[in-house]
Amino acid sequence: MIRITKGLAALVAASALVACGGGDDGHDGHDHAHDHAAHDHGEGGHVHVAPRGGLLVELAHETAHAELLLDRATGRLDVYLLGAHAVTPLKSGQKRLRVTITSTPEPLELELRPVTSALTGDREGASSHFRVVDARLAGLAGLSGTLGTVEVLGRRFQGAAFGSDT
Repeated sequence: MIRITKGLAALVAASALVACGGGDDGHDGHDHAHDHAAHDHGEGGHVHVAPRGGLLVELAHETAHAELLLDRATGRLDVYLLGAHAVTPLKSGQKRLRVTITSTPEPLELELRPVTSALTGDREGASSHFRVVDARLAGLAGLSGTLGTVEVLGRRFQGAAFGSDT
């Protein structure tokens, strides 16, 4: 019975290794102590999914992301700052987040403000959520542009480009 149990454990361990792509899966040494529901290990390697269905922008490889969510009916643009796997909110002390939209006839320079919420703990001086409402965004077919400076994790990320035709 002990030999069967050890053999079964070895089979399960080998199966788990193969299921996540083995040792050469493009993770460059990071372990699998994260939730696979938020991203996919497809043929191209490590792919993250925007948790709210928005446009996910990588600020730095496996460090930080921003999710942009446009309400085309109202012209409301929300930006959510997220961690390495686009799951955990990242708080920023910024008083504003600048975004340049280039998918309009003329580039739009927007200034998003922090959103406070007792539910998420976001407050002035420590928010992971920024918002602006601008009528010029209403009805916009695609969303392309660049993020200004984003300050999270004690670092500054600047000029991350994004684009969507949908």
